[in-house]
Amino acid sequence: MMPHKETRQQTIFGAYAPTLPPVRTSDGHIVEWDRDRIIRQIVEETKLVETFYGYHGADEALRRRLRGMWRTK
Repeated sequence: MMPHKETRQQTIFGAYAPTLPPVRTSDGHIVEWDRDRIIRQIVEETKLVETFYGYHGADEALRRRLRGMWRTK
């Protein structure tokens, strides 16, 4: 069982939002929500798109955009 970290998020109005839910990794493990880890996994795992299908995967520019989107919400 994973250790539970008590986190609290305060909204701009001063109310506290519930904690973020645990997430499942691509290999099936349940871990605490970690924005940076999620973005890193998106970049790493979409490299397979380039290998198998010839399309561009996620890159550093997309990583910065995702971080910006999640910072504003």
